[in-house]
Amino acid sequence: WLEKVTAKPSLKYVIFIISCTFVWSVNSYSTIVPVFAGVLPEAGEWDWECRTTSCFTLVDNANVTELSDLCELLHPTGRIRLNSDIVVKPRRTSFVIDFGLFCDKADNNQGVKKTLVSSIFFAGSLVGLLTGGVLYDNIGRKNSFFVGSIIAFFAAFSGTFWKSYNLLLAVRFFQGYGGHLAQAAVYILSMELVPAHRRNFLNGFSQSIWCIGYLFASFLGYFISHWHLLFLSCAILYVIITVPIFFLIESPRYYMIKGDKESARIAIWKLAEINGAGIQLDEVYIDDEAHLVQKVATLQQLKELIKYPAMLRETVIQMFTWCLTSMSYYAFNFGWDAIIPDLYIGYILVAIGETLAYIVGGWFIDFRGRRLAMIVFLVGGISTFLLAIINVDLGSGWTMESIICLFSISFVSASYSGIYLYTSELAPTSHRGIIFASCSSSARAGAFMGPFILSNLRKAQGKELSFGLLASLTTVSLAGILYLVDTHQQKLPDTPNDIVIRRKQFKLKFW
Repeated sequence: WLEKVTAKPSLKYVIFIISCTFVWSVNSYSTIVPVFAGVLPEAGEWDWECRTTSCFTLVDNANVTELSDLCELLHPTGRIRLNSDIVVKPRRTSFVIDFGLFCDKADNNQGVKKTLVSSIFFAGSLVGLLTGGVLYDNIGRKNSFFVGSIIAFFAAFSGTFWKSYNLLLAVRFFQGYGGHLAQAAVYILSMELVPAHRRNFLNGFSQSIWCIGYLFASFLGYFISHWHLLFLSCAILYVIITVPIFFLIESPRYYMIKGDKESARIAIWKLAEINGAGIQLDEVYIDDEAHLVQKVATLQQLKELIKYPAMLRETVIQMFTWCLTSMSYYAFNFGWDAIIPDLYIGYILVAIGETLAYIVGGWFIDFRGRRLAMIVFLVGGISTFLLAIINVDLGSGWTMESIICLFSISFVSASYSGIYLYTSELAPTSHRGIIFASCSSSARAGAFMGPFILSNLRKAQGKELSFGLLASLTTVSLAGILYLVDTHQQKLPDTPNDIVIRRKQFKLKFW
């Protein structure tokens, strides 16, 4: 029925599906907003004000012109105290200045605290997606989105007012919780409303929309000088992208999971109306064989993962690949300030590079299949990680590492796009919600660790260890991908038995 009612997509249907993707750009912006909310001022972009006599004496004698000069007075003897003896006044406000996190020394963990503002977002995402594993198949994809977007909105809005480091961590946690709960819900919904031959295009388009968030961040981060207002802009964007979701229909596949054939029939008819297919409700018939997709309780879904080893092995491989890809992706996207000389230009270049990766990668995924594409993307990632270790100065702050890393993020982005699509096609309808949520949750665990790799580990132990670690883990992921079957232009599996049949037809090959 899905193939029949969407055979000739109308403009209304296309707008209907595209509206599902805008949550990606807002979630992207929400993810990296701490990068711009925590920018350190350069020399000449900040001033200071002494409030005690001892401060005047020490600062005058020390000739403070850089923040690092001030850190020598603040640390480790504590001869003057921030916000008590001296107040730092940057032209652009920053939570790093407000909370005194700019003196990154080996024994004060301020660099770790700064990175934690970024990483805690993914702890919230992890919990949100675990919640989603229950919600998606019980209250529906659409209602799950509303739950997530409401939580994300209130978290971002509260970030406009709170002025405590611990409260900022809470804001970031619930931004991640709501944002990724909502994003995964809409992704599953949109994938279940398009036929097989258009899923790859929709996947690549969704990933490209994600890159718009980087442009939001560069633009708003440059022109908004108060970091609290960046969180307010997140809240406003969440409201905007929620509006079109009210007009979406629920997935017919969700209704089949619930055993509600009548609602599934009505959903198909509504989709036909949107697309102008000219099909009446009484023409939509779901025969008795459709009982294959049944309502499965969450506990039963977990038991069936054990009962069907093929489905379990595929899920574990996907979870590891999601974790590794997300770790690499966010290692870069929270570490560009240490790699590229200009942060704002850097994120614009990253947005362009990722968009091209999604376009070219999407074409290759469609041309050569999901499995081979993932192999090529992962090999490209391994190669560029190792090349980034080479030290070559290109001038004006640019190095060979800067250039190679722009290629690295392209391969990583293509891998991210590929594994998103792969998981939505490998998992059976009866378990898609919980498998997708589990894989996305493992990705959040990787994303939590990612920012520490290039922001902290690289600084402490050198880039050789950081890039060597990413290359080694990617090699393990590559070995796992070789086990998976290709799902190119195949019907979505409905039950674990479909997975068993599919595995029996699989033959291992590298090309």
